[in-house]
Amino acid sequence: MLFLRKSLALAAILISFCASTPLIRVHNFSKERICYKVEYSNGTGAFPQEAVCDDAKGIQVGGFWLDPNQTKEVTAIGKDGQRFNGAITAVLKNNTIQGARNEINLLNTTMSWYDVDYQYGISDSTCGPFNSTNFSGERDALGKANAVWKTLNQTMKTELLAYPQYLSESNGSLVAISMGIDAWPSLAPKAIWFFQVTAGFKAYMSPGGNIAYPENSTLSTLQDLANKQTLADPSDHFLITSY
Repeated sequence: MLFLRKSLALAAILISFCASTPLIRVHNFSKERICYKVEYSNGTGAFPQEAVCDDAKGIQVGGFWLDPNQTKEVTAIGKDGQRFNGAITAVLKNNTIQGARNEINLLNTTMSWYDVDYQYGISDSTCGPFNSTNFSGERDALGKANAVWKTLNQTMKTELLAYPQYLSESNGSLVAISMGIDAWPSLAPKAIWFFQVTAGFKAYMSPGGNIAYPENSTLSTLQDLANKQTLADPSDHFLITSY
């Protein structure tokens, strides 16, 4: 029995040493200074509150600036002892334009969930586990959109350019793209379809859910595609990169 107790004690010590500490690393690989807004539902205090990004502040909102090629790595356990569950949003153009919202849920110790959400704005960003190729988001969103833009007929282009807040063209190419939460469900489903289906963006472009839209309708298809955007991985070490 003494041997068994010692063996169990040793096993407990080894488990404690081997237990993974959740980490989130944010790397600004872009050419501009970015304010990263951090919103929590758990893990409050994991990220420093060094900046107010996008005019958002509060006990469950943090923020920090990163210069080009600068990195911040944070142990993703809050002062409350809980693992991080929240979103880290890149706010661009001198803290005025909301870009990619990187959502990470580390509450489960054996499986993590993550995605990039473009419903509030589009920017070049990826989010996923360290040493993995299964990332959410797009490294070159405008380039990916332009790759399919040139295949569209003029009628389709004209329909999409009716939403200049989401797509802008010059000399036959898109020069700016964006998205807004107000596009769903009735304002601009065609723009959402272009990004999600035609261009194949690997990110949320519209909300998921289980609303009973007509079967095989545009809204039903987009909702189904949105529901598939959340990815899962057993790792709790995550990398967010802005390009």
